Amino acid sequence: MNIKDIRPGSRCRIIRVHHPCFNHRLGQAVIVVSIFDENNVLVYDDKPFTYRINRKGERVVDRDPRCIREFISPDELELVADD
Repeated sequence: MNIKDIRPGSRCRIIRVHHPCFNHRLGQAVIVVSIFDENNVLVYDDKPFTYRINRKGERVVDRDPRCIREFISPDELELVADD
């Protein structure tokens, strides 16, 4: 994919991985956070928040996928059309 097509906030799908041990990531949706250069894009998983009830009975965030970010090559991404 051309780096010019990707913008922060774009929804993409992982179509290629750099090592076979990451094959489980193929097809996963990610959202672009920022673009550093032609070879590095910062992304996080496009998953919903998960919540839990704490001891006080309040609903709190259990997992926020925006907090877990990774660098990936733009050649490994495919832009997904938003409907």
